[in-house]
Amino acid sequence: ATVPAVTTTGTSGVTSTEITITGTVTDDGGDTIIHNGACLSETSDPTINDNCVSSTVGNPFTADFTGLSADTLYFYRTYAENNVGIAYSSIGAFTTEAGLPTVFTKGVEEYTTQAITTGYTISDGGSSITDKGICWSIATDPDPVIGGNCISSGSGPGIFYATIHGLSAYTDYKFRAYATNSALGSYPGGNGYGDVMAFKTLPDIPTLKTETITDITGDSATSGGKEIHQNGTSVTARGICWNITGSPTLTDTCLADKVGGTKDFTSDLSGLAGKTTYYVRAYATNSAGTGYGSKVLSFVTARGKPYVQTDPTDSIDFTSAVAHGQTISDGGYPISHRGICWGTDSNPDDSTGDCVAAGSGIGGFSIDISGLTAGTTYHVRAYGENKEGRNYGADLSFTTTAQTPPTVTTATVSNITSNSASADGEVTSDGNGTVTERGICWGENVDPDTTGTCLQDTVAGLGAFTVDISGLDNGTVYHVRAYAINLYGTGYGADISFMTLSAASAITTTVPFDITKNSASSGGTISDDG
Repeated sequence: ATVPAVTTTGTSGVTSTEITITGTVTDDGGDTIIHNGACLSETSDPTINDNCVSSTVGNPFTADFTGLSADTLYFYRTYAENNVGIAYSSIGAFTTEAGLPTVFTKGVEEYTTQAITTGYTISDGGSSITDKGICWSIATDPDPVIGGNCISSGSGPGIFYATIHGLSAYTDYKFRAYATNSALGSYPGGNGYGDVMAFKTLPDIPTLKTETITDITGDSATSGGKEIHQNGTSVTARGICWNITGSPTLTDTCLADKVGGTKDFTSDLSGLAGKTTYYVRAYATNSAGTGYGSKVLSFVTARGKPYVQTDPTDSIDFTSAVAHGQTISDGGYPISHRGICWGTDSNPDDSTGDCVAAGSGIGGFSIDISGLTAGTTYHVRAYGENKEGRNYGADLSFTTTAQTPPTVTTATVSNITSNSASADGEVTSDGNGTVTERGICWGENVDPDTTGTCLQDTVAGLGAFTVDISGLDNGTVYHVRAYAINLYGTGYGADISFMTLSAASAITTTVPFDITKNSASSGGTISDDG
């Protein structure tokens, strides 16, 4: 017996990933054929050590290959095997067709109510990539494809980014990367897609409209909000804001609706000035922030009270300050009086605080306030009057400068002997009052103060100082604190302790006695053991 003889009779079904190879055993070599099939390789001379497919024994026979690379040159040949050995046919070659690009959907890098998604191309499928990008859809819709919601990110290989705009807040979406190559174009089935991935947009601020303004008088009007959308998280507050400059926000005058939620609501604006243009917007707040009506509405009040503005107070001291205000609009009638009211309660007026007039007419004005208490919070309001009555500006507050006892530190204790020491202190702040005395207090108890033993420094005021302490007991633990006094009290430094030295013992020598030519007796007397 000899090895068999085999020939390749043809190929068919060539695609970008598949081929069928047919072969015939022309001579079994006088022995039974135990294997036959075909082998492929990207190099010449494929053998059974390469990519091979065995066929069922038969003649002729076929071998089906799948999973091939697109647009790739392969070499092939058939083989047959009996008990003597293996025989191969002559070598042929073919090139797979160009295929779909291979694309990877990478993920979402950042999103709010828009999303930044990424992907990258792994293979071009055998021809250049002419388009690539991201397609998306709502999670409950079919998987996104070209022709739906897609955004292109250019052409060519490599990683790419796409920002999806116009998404709804707090909504589930799915997306995937795509790529198209020049061989297959963009006809159905000619695009490569990555895996489908999902994300959910974050909640957004509420959206709403401002209700039409009605019931306008000289000091009031009615508006509200409608068509409130929560955009993913519950509305916790809503209402109306207004001002005279345009685009009002929560930093202006606002009226909160008591109910909350998403239903339409109305609010009554009051305390308005006459003959004044006001701008109005509805607002609603959720955990994502505050949204305002899409349009700012405006209206003009009828003749009424003046429009008054309270400006910030300045030149604030311990007992005085300068308050400021403006009469901006006379409300349609001449302003007869204007001024400032102040007090420790909010919204001061004639009944709850002090008020001082500052003339009449339109414009800015100032009032010097005196007789205040240091370290106290006061409220101020500007006011203006015409024939319709008095109007106030907003309530603003300020705090007078505080006056406190001095701030003192106890520094060190040095030069310690058995009955004396030197203690250092420093007055670091006068508490906004003149320091009239400073020094050191000491004693055997913790936190000595001016009710005990103290020694005043010869100089008062701010700064470092040293006091020499004497008359102490030897071997004793003492506590010291620096102190300073102003009109508003006494300030102390921290407690520091030290121990005086033990005194030397007191001893006298006894006069010698029992004296001989080579001996004597003596001794001593201890009168203080120190």
